[in-house]
Amino acid sequence: MRQLAFILSTAIACRTSSPSDTTSDGAHQHSAIYSEECARPPEITFVEPLCRDGVARFTVQAFGLSVRDGMVFQVGTLQDGTPWTDTYPLLITAVSCDMNVLEASLAVGVPPADAVAGESTPFACTDYEGGTLTFAMAVFTFPDGALGDCIVWGADPDGLVSGTLSGSESPPFDLSACRYQEPPG
Repeated sequence: MRQLAFILSTAIACRTSSPSDTTSDGAHQHSAIYSEECARPPEITFVEPLCRDGVARFTVQAFGLSVRDGMVFQVGTLQDGTPWTDTYPLLITAVSCDMNVLEASLAVGVPPADAVAGESTPFACTDYEGGTLTFAMAVFTFPDGALGDCIVWGADPDGLVSGTLSGSESPPFDLSACRYQEPPG
């Protein structure tokens, strides 16, 4: 199995650190005191999808202090021809002034009737590696949860954005401002 990664842009480091906390419900929050230099708009700069041992994982770097969390939306067709869509959260696992690391994981290869939203999918690792899936990924801003940045890639990003991708549900965020990326690999 090959590991896929792509760099989306270069990072600009800031000179101060940003204290951060987690609220009682597990949401990430930044302290009110930080350098304006660090307060640039969120930008997804690196995505590493990896699927092995029955789990699809995404590691994402998003620059900008105001990143709160994120979401992965994926769509494709199952082996039996059934269209399938998954949405699952990206959660912050590390933060510094200039970079947030977000991660998501999803159990793969479960029967469609047993798939649990945000936890498991009938897609297999071969679907992730074979270029048959289409993805949209977004990061949301702190504190309001507004769309901060998004990207689309995969088998048919044009169809996803235009709403013509066969069998696709609409993602829970606006795709009109998403940046198109080449399929990773």
